[in-house]
Amino acid sequence: MTNDTCDPECCTHIQPEPEPSSGPTGDSTSNSSNSSNSTCASDGCNSDSAFTDACESLQFFSCIDAATFDDCSAVCMTASAEDKSTFASCVGSGGVTQCDAVGCYYTFNPEAVPGPTPQQIADCKMSCESLGFFDCLTGTEAASWAASCDEATQEVIEGFLICTADPTDCAAAVECFE
Repeated sequence: MTNDTCDPECCTHIQPEPEPSSGPTGDSTSNSSNSSNSTCASDGCNSDSAFTDACESLQFFSCIDAATFDDCSAVCMTASAEDKSTFASCVGSGGVTQCDAVGCYYTFNPEAVPGPTPQQIADCKMSCESLGFFDCLTGTEAASWAASCDEATQEVIEGFLICTADPTDCAAAVECFE
């Protein structure tokens, strides 16, 4: 077993033992009918739940868009329990807040075509707005370039963001988005 693979028997939804309550006679009793103190909640311990949580995390941090989230959730229906667990572990340890974990999805679903993340598209549009703000582009040009962000490839957006890191350098900015 490797360190980055989660044990499918492990569960993050274990419920703590309930607080003792006083019965009518003042005796301290625990609720013996609640067996969740050392077992998993019925909806949170299986690999389907972990897989869905991983897909939700990717969407929450703008690593995937809504359509890709739907695809991610659909893949869960046909994946093996081992694959689901591996995917969930990959996302959990892959840096989801910075979208480094998005590669887990594209590795898990090889039919998916990697594209820019929603956050990269938003950053691209913000860069265009900044170029307009600093008068490197006219308002019409900035709007046109921002619209191009929706159709640009991941590589083009990444290059554009690097190129426009200084939105006050108008001479360099004009050559950025080709």
